[in-house]
Amino acid sequence: MSVVNKSCPDQSSWREFLQGDDSKLSVEMEIHQDRCQACQQVLLELEDELRPLQVLLRHGVQQQDFSAEQEFKQAEENLIQFPQRDA
Repeated sequence: MSVVNKSCPDQSSWREFLQGDDSKLSVEMEIHQDRCQACQQVLLELEDELRPLQVLLRHGVQQQDFSAEQEFKQAEENLIQFPQRDA
């Protein structure tokens, strides 16, 4: 594992970089990460950390994600029992 030095961006800056936050420094950061093994490792770790969140944001939450939870089952049952009005 390489050692991050003082000239390296901090994790917060790399996180913003990965999330696509438009930054004046993004070009400099891209050049830096091409040359710095320590920052390449930081980026790999952050990508692993952010991947589940990015997938969730891209694809949304699906009903099956909650269907096994007791609260979901109760809410579903309540909706089934709720009388519908004629429009």
